[in-house]
Amino acid sequence: MKKLLTLFLSGAIVFGSSSADALSLARPENGVYSIQPKCAPGAELSTLGQRKTNGINVLLAPISNNNVKWRLTRLNNDDWYSITVEGAGNIGLNVDNGRSDNGTNITLWEVKGEWQHFRIWDMGGGYYLIQPHVGQRVVLLDVAGGGNNTSANVWCYGQNNSAAQLWKLVKVTNNRGAMGSGDINGDGKVDQTDLKLLENLVLNDSYNPAGDMNGDGSLTIVDVSRLALKINGKPTPKPQEQKGYINTQSLNLNFRSNPNGSIIGKLAKNTPITIIQGDSNGWTKIRTNSGQVGYVSSQYVAYGDPPSPIVNTETPGYVNTESKNLNFRSSPNGSVIGKLARHERVTILQKNSNGWTKIRNSSGQEGYASSQYIAEGEPPIPPPIDNDIQNHLERLANNTAGYRMGTKYTGSGECRGFANKVYLATFQGVSYISGYANYNYSASSFSGSYEAGRLFNFSSNDTAAVKRLFQSVKVGAFVQMGRRGRLNSTKTAASPHSAIVYNIMEDGVQFFEANTDGKNTIKVGTYSWHDLANKNQGFTIYMPNNYSLK
Repeated sequence: MKKLLTLFLSGAIVFGSSSADALSLARPENGVYSIQPKCAPGAELSTLGQRKTNGINVLLAPISNNNVKWRLTRLNNDDWYSITVEGAGNIGLNVDNGRSDNGTNITLWEVKGEWQHFRIWDMGGGYYLIQPHVGQRVVLLDVAGGGNNTSANVWCYGQNNSAAQLWKLVKVTNNRGAMGSGDINGDGKVDQTDLKLLENLVLNDSYNPAGDMNGDGSLTIVDVSRLALKINGKPTPKPQEQKGYINTQSLNLNFRSNPNGSIIGKLAKNTPITIIQGDSNGWTKIRTNSGQVGYVSSQYVAYGDPPSPIVNTETPGYVNTESKNLNFRSSPNGSVIGKLARHERVTILQKNSNGWTKIRNSSGQEGYASSQYIAEGEPPIPPPIDNDIQNHLERLANNTAGYRMGTKYTGSGECRGFANKVYLATFQGVSYISGYANYNYSASSFSGSYEAGRLFNFSSNDTAAVKRLFQSVKVGAFVQMGRRGRLNSTKTAASPHSAIVYNIMEDGVQFFEANTDGKNTIKVGTYSWHDLANKNQGFTIYMPNNYSLK
């Protein structure tokens, strides 16, 4: 049976799993790289015929100095990168039409949209996942066929834990390509306008291959001098006193008494400095604001003023707590107006120094939560489905007495009793899930488990919200739901039903359940997203703290 894990970039009421914390975003240094797949040793990412124009197909090729290489550029100090062809300006990796379907092809195109931005996840061992910014369904850069073919096509595909989706980023040193023409604005002539444009590019730490006068893969004051010499017949004197700052992603940078000499201090990221002498054999002579003179590595020196801190009154964030939920209050230390589940997406409206953060939850309600449990950015990607657990559930449903489809459940508790029986037989350290909180269809006792997701007060046609909820959890999850148009035995709330997630598909889910016919018959029921939204008015989903087969 086909098993599918879909990861999400955005959307309301989606919660992940604690073991996803092992994944972390990587932020490689800007620079030129050879991108090499784990599944095909000796190959690297390249293009058809090593061409560098719009529409050219991206594929593998045996590693060679003649292949195209790739410039990674972090965008706006964010977690996303453009991956452009070195020496081709703004031409880079592109997902055809920004689609997130399995098998969507990767080509070259001028970088203009989000689907030409990529996020990089560190998988350990020197390998990374490369995730394009497409749609709501996360796909990854993937080698078609997944074999060791060194000329295979490259496309997008959902996460499948194969070597075809693991890439090594090998930085290209001394990347000396063709020398730039100097025609920065592309008007067919080289003049003072181009020289001024190049000076601005150097000051803003930007890149244009036409200005790379020495072909070393970067723009520096050396390129400015060479272009000035080409235009005027004499070089521009190197500036002796210019404003600059430290441009490094690390915590600090070594500050030395002389090139390769003893370390006399550390300089933090974005520290303002005065540049006394520009790049000379990889070192820049600087003076700190305290008056100390020394040398730092030139690759971490930028000209101009350090960037201003980014102030955004509405920052994406999520709930970062291991507990089942987090109090959501009307005001700091005020009354509790709701609960926030682990990894629930929120919008950060205001950070307060008194330990409270003002947020808007996934349902649009504004309030306050403890700052220590609110994190910026995207919640962790859920880990992949565990095949052992899927196979275990299939064995129960097909071959095991007391669980077999088409037979009667003879224990107590009807649908919930059967769901607990399966849950306890599958996972380590879980206890019987019991009790109802009728207002949100949740349980009052679930030791050994945590609340992985909740959705209620949604319309009967809101299939997108239901899909996001179920595709954020995993096979084996315990689901409690309230039926539309039916009341419980006391006529106080929606009629409840409990089930185990048996399979997660693109167009719906399957439940391992009992008593949907009122006769305690065991079955594996298949439900489209429309079925789930139309028949139920709320869901609460639980996952074991230890997602391991018993």
